[in-house]
Amino acid sequence: MARRAIGQAWRARELPDQDELLQLGGEFGFSRASQHYLAGSILLEITGAERDAITELEHAMELYAAGPERGEDHSFELRMLAAINLAVARLRVGELDAARPALVPVLPQRLDTVRAELASSRYHGSAQASDLAEQIEGFSRDTIVGTLSALPG
Repeated sequence: MARRAIGQAWRARELPDQDELLQLGGEFGFSRASQHYLAGSILLEITGAERDAITELEHAMELYAAGPERGEDHSFELRMLAAINLAVARLRVGELDAARPALVPVLPQRLDTVRAELASSRYHGSAQASDLAEQIEGFSRDTIVGTLSALPG
C-alpha cells in the first residue's frame, strides 16, 4: 500500500499544475528532494525495504546538495532529517561505515556561513565576534565527535 502511494505521488508530480496553492510555492510547494526524502522515510518503516529507502534517501541528499530546481524551495529541516534517516537505513542493513558520513551534521555546515560573516572586515578585531566564532567551532567539533563516538564500532 505504501509503495503504491509513493508511485501515485510521483505520477501526480508529472501532472500539469492546476492548483493555485502550488503556484504559491514555499510550504505549499514540494521539491523533488523532499519527495525522495519522504518516500525513503516511508520505505524505512517497511521491514525489508531498507535498501529501497537508502536509494531514495541518497537521491534526496544528492538533490538537496545540488540546490533547488527552478520553482522549488528546499527545507533545511527535511535535509537534516533525510541525513539522519539515511544513517538509520544504513545501520539497519549493517553498513556501519556508510552510516558515519551520513551523520556529519548539517547544522555545523550551515554555521560556516556565520563563521564567514564573523570573519568579515566588519568584525575584524572584535573580541566578542572572536568569542562567538570559538563557541561555534567548539559546538561543531563537539557535535561531530559526539555523534560519531556514540556509534558502535
